Amino acid sequence: MMSSNKIYLDENQAALLAMFPSTDALDSFIMDNDGRTIGSIIEFAYQKDIIDQKTESALKSFIEDNYKHINCTTTKINISVLKNRLKPFRNKASSINQLMEKFGLKLKKINYPVFTDLVNRKCDTKTKRNALRLISFWVCYKQQNLITSWNYDNLLKLVEGLQNL
Repeated sequence: MMSSNKIYLDENQAALLAMFPSTDALDSFIMDNDGRTIGSIIEFAYQKDIIDQKTESALKSFIEDNYKHINCTTTKINISVLKNRLKPFRNKASSINQLMEKFGLKLKKINYPVFTDLVNRKCDTKTKRNALRLISFWVCYKQQNLITSWNYDNLLKLVEGLQNL
């Protein structure tokens, strides 16, 4: 259950914050990606009036200012919920890729087999981590109220938990 100081995010803010629910998530993204990719995220945030300067520090400030609002007690998701949300895999990959293109995000397109890898194997490559980021972005763009459970940090913990099963 969310606290009474709940904030309301528009779909763009929710999608971006789901992708980067913490500054650690942003730092990991920066390590995984090149300047062109990072620049496209900053451009998206600037164009959608989420940040007022086209800088990495402005993006970090947005995350720091909103971090506390999404990291609260929430309903847990499990791997079967993740699988069901992504089925059919081919259609969801196409939807995510279309949303990326619409917003000019310069991440590598998702190929649907990565979904099978995410739910069956270790999340050990930047391609898989970026796929999780994009799943978070897509889900929370469509349904902002899911940000507390469908953000990148939570999905990463969920799929990394599989390696111990």
